[in-house]
Amino acid sequence: MTAALVRPAPEKVAERAREILSTIEADPEFERLRTGCARYDKDWQSFTGYALVDGFDVEKDTVPLFPEALRAMSIKCAVYEMTDGDEYAAEVPVSIPVDEMIHALAAQFTVLSRVQDRTGIKFVHATDREEIGGWDHGDYTHQVYRAA
Repeated sequence: MTAALVRPAPEKVAERAREILSTIEADPEFERLRTGCARYDKDWQSFTGYALVDGFDVEKDTVPLFPEALRAMSIKCAVYEMTDGDEYAAEVPVSIPVDEMIHALAAQFTVLSRVQDRTGIKFVHATDREEIGGWDHGDYTHQVYRAA
């Protein structure tokens, strides 16, 4: 990680993240994103040296996790835009189950590529830049969520 990580004020990020989320939800392929993520169930597992989340149930877990993954992705996109493409700053910490759903979202590469082309939004996810398990109550991500 970079030595001096600078992120925009949570309130500013929240404002832009809301706009990004609305744009994604209005896209004609939004429903395909949702259903595509639901089919990612065979790959859902969280290991960081030991099992953290076991037995995701795609029928139950997609409903609450998909919207959270989109919110987190919208925050990442907003930070990325507002920091002139700083991938380290954009990789805001998220909970492990939300990160798993972001992986499911990123796996919908072709659809996401078309959404990016239509909207101009650059989706951001870089495993080599993320702090796995780094989310905590009151942290930057939480502050942006609260502001949004």
